Amino acid sequence: MGAWFGIDEVVQRLEKTSANSESRDEVVRDTLSMIRDYPLVGTGGGTYEISFLRYKGRDIAIYYHHAHNDYLEFLAEYGVVGMSFLVLLVTSCLVSALYALRKRNHTLLKGMAFASSMGIIAILIHSTVDFNLQIPANAALFVALLAIGQICLYLKRNSPAGKSIN
Repeated sequence: MGAWFGIDEVVQRLEKTSANSESRDEVVRDTLSMIRDYPLVGTGGGTYEISFLRYKGRDIAIYYHHAHNDYLEFLAEYGVVGMSFLVLLVTSCLVSALYALRKRNHTLLKGMAFASSMGIIAILIHSTVDFNLQIPANAALFVALLAIGQICLYLKRNSPAGKSIN
């Protein structure tokens, strides 16, 4: 199976990666400098790639399009004000999914609420070490997971069989 999916390339990349060749820590350091200069409203949506050039230290040899940490990148671009809205939205949807998991009796809705909450949590964890929400398909999936959490909690209509969905 490993040969089919190319596990050899992954192993080679991991073997070649070392703390000396990896510069993500420096990117975090320089992104924090950017955040300190624009704390309230950030540099503007979609400007990380250009704004980072001004903050990139000499010890970073390669060009970074993203911060490899969605939280830092969003904070740099949108500041505390924009990030507060994002945190409120995601937290609200996650709480809705968890509440629907507990409150709803319909097994399909409970299953969807569970899937939504686990998907949201997985993406939130992944976002600490990568820029997965900068990829349109991942961002669309994340929005769908947020919406499913809300739908599971607030859906109030009758099923085709005439039974109420709880």
